[in-house]
Amino acid sequence: MMKCVLIILNYNDSHRALELAQKSKKYNNINRVVIVDNKSTDNSVEYLENQTESCDKIDILKARSNKGFAAGNNIGARYVTKKYQPEYILFANTDTIFEENDINECIKYMNVKENLGLVSMRIKDIKGNEERSAWSFKSFFEYAMFNIWLYRRLTYRQGVYTNFNERFQYVNIVRGSFMFFNASALEQVDFFDEGTFLYYEEEIISKKLQKSGYKVGLITNHFYIHNHISGASSNKWFIKKYMDKSLYYFLSKYYEIGRIKKAFFVLTIGISYIENICIDIIKKILKK
Repeated sequence: MMKCVLIILNYNDSHRALELAQKSKKYNNINRVVIVDNKSTDNSVEYLENQTESCDKIDILKARSNKGFAAGNNIGARYVTKKYQPEYILFANTDTIFEENDINECIKYMNVKENLGLVSMRIKDIKGNEERSAWSFKSFFEYAMFNIWLYRRLTYRQGVYTNFNERFQYVNIVRGSFMFFNASALEQVDFFDEGTFLYYEEEIISKKLQKSGYKVGLITNHFYIHNHISGASSNKWFIKKYMDKSLYYFLSKYYEIGRIKKAFFVLTIGISYIENICIDIIKKILKK
């Protein structure tokens, strides 16, 4: 049995995926690195296979189709669970930077905190500004109203953990760019829910873990860097499409909302589209 396996999901970012893999494979506490190519549209697979041909510590997997974040990561999770049976599985984005000692801290808390299924750290961007690293579940009404631009602007920071008085604390949800799992807990909840393509994977996996008696934690005196990728996903309509679909799925399945609440949620989505169109028109007028 291996101690820890790192899974990196790649989509058209093979150079950073390889850089992270090559750095991490040198860590004594990471026994294997698996890069899952999520059906990239560039030459990622060829590049990764050529660059790792002589490396016996990095595995390259290829998704047959791009079914999103959860499905892509599950390819890696199921593969390592069957082949290596690790004690811990770390999922890290290609645009993250972390050190060997950070992994030691994750392992330490997994060993001393009972029923800890998932742990992460606080986040800074590449310029050193702290980002949102953990937040609480909302009520149905709060999730639905979050579609509305004005409500979202007024309440965005509500539920975000900002007071860190201890080196470790339990939280509801952690950011998906760095997720360190107890492998048996992840397998017990049947890995990530593949019902979403993008967004709300963090809420869903946290809800699944907590329903099975596991806890989610945050190491508050360690940070990793999230050097954000820009690209197609920066298009606000692309983001909105998948956020709306994923939130609707999350609420329908895990909050078990009925017809009236579903109708109310759809109404807030409709209002949000009108808001966005009006905002775009105002911006165009102001630019003239």
